[in-house]
Parts: sequence; C-alpha cells; structure tokens
Amino acid sequence: MSQAESGPSTKLSERQAYINTVIFGASFFLIYTATETARNYLSVMFGRVGQYYQGSFSVVVGVMGVFAPFFLHYFRLKPSIHLSSILCLIYIGLIMGALFVWEGVDKEYLPAGALVMGLIGAILYGIGTCIFYVAYSLYMDSITNPKTRGILVGVFFGIFNFCAPVGNLLAGILNQTSLNQSIIQLIFAVIAFVGVIVLIPIKTGEMNEDRYLTFKPYFKEMFEIAKIPRYYAVALSSVFNMCMVNFLASVFTGQVPEDTARTFTG
Repeated sequence: MSQAESGPSTKLSERQAYINTVIFGASFFLIYTATETARNYLSVMFGRVGQYYQGSFSVVVGVMGVFAPFFLHYFRLKPSIHLSSILCLIYIGLIMGALFVWEGVDKEYLPAGALVMGLIGAILYGIGTCIFYVAYSLYMDSITNPKTRGILVGVFFGIFNFCAPVGNLLAGILNQTSLNQSIIQLIFAVIAFVGVIVLIPIKTGEMNEDRYLTFKPYFKEMFEIAKIPRYYAVALSSVFNMCMVNFLASVFTGQVPEDTARTFTG
C-alpha cells in the first residue's frame, strides 16, 4: 500500500496540516491526561504491585521500540495511530476494572484476577505508547515541509504536554474527595474515550518510504550507531530521567502515608 490513508500521495495543504495537528494533539492530550495520570498513581492505587506494573510498562516500551518501525511500515500510519489510542483506552479500562474488582471483594491484598487485569493493561499501554511516539514522528514527516515543520511540532507539543499538569492536578483534587479510586479512574476513562473519538476524523499524508530500512540494514545501522560514544550521553540522560520519574511515582510515594501520597503525586 503506497498511497496515504487520507487520499492522494501528497502532503496535506498547510491549512489541513494545522487542523489535523490540532486534532492529533488534542486527542492525545485527553488520552494521556487519563493514562499517564493513572500510571503516576499506580503505586498509590496498588501499592507494591504498582511497581511491577511500572516495570512491565517500561520493559515493553523498550522492546517494542526496537520493532515499532516495522510495525508502522506494515500496518501503515493512520491505522497505527488509531490502534495506539485504543490500546491506551483499554489500559485505563483495565486499571479501572481491577480497582472495581478489588473494592468489590474488600480484601487487603489485590485478588489474582485484578492483578492480571492490571498487568495486561500495563503491557498494552507499553505497546500503545511506543506506537504513538514512533507514529508521531512519521505523522509529522507526512504532513509537514521544512517551512511548516517547526511551528507544527510546537503546536502539537504545546497542546499535548498540557496532559501532565491537567491530569495530575485533577487527580490531586479528586483524591481530596470521598470518591473511590475506581470512580476516579472511571472519570479518567471517560476523558480517554473522548480523546479516542476526537481522533476519528484525523487525516495523514503519505509515509516517507525513504526512511524505512528492512530488517538487516536496520540492525546493521543500529550496531554502527552503538560504536559512537556520544550517543550514549543521550541514552543515559533518558535512563536517568525515567529512573527519577519511576522513583517519584513508585518508591517515594510508598514511604509516606496513603493520603499524603495521593496529594503528593497529584
């Protein structure tokens, strides 16, 4: 399939590019307002089990990142973007479901069924997140030219990155109420669902096949890059960043009282 999902094998007009960038950014702003907030609260909601969910998510993102370019090549750009949004929605749904199950049995420890639901959710979210970030790069490449690329990337992240303060502050406020965690996640699931709906009319341009490498050249180039020391500075900075985020979200919140942890995380 060499044609774009949205029609002719040309980039979108500048007006269409702006409109669809806003749609893309707004959709994943809503989705990640729900999903990233839930991920930040995993240890608050599930205790030590939440740390296992965090680890599963991170491992899946790392492994999937190696193979995501092949996935996008075979499944194409627009279906992959929609699949990513649906996987994120399933994740928040499974986290919500696990909380409903746990609250329903009124046990101190998480029931096995709820534990498995959360684990599956974390794995699916890892896959969806990785697809999203690779698809984002290809999407921008498909709709922009050198003149518009800078401003459109800014527009996208200007909208998308509001998910962190909005989601976490909203969660902090909701956790000051008497609502159960399951109901709070139901609210966020509705937000994510709206994000999936907002994404439906999105259009994409044609994927640049010049950027695609088959399996053997891909890994050959990867090993060539691995020989260049300065690339490890970027890798280490990403690792340190993820370690700090996971420490704050998982370890530190487990050292303070539950009510304090809920407020602190938000």
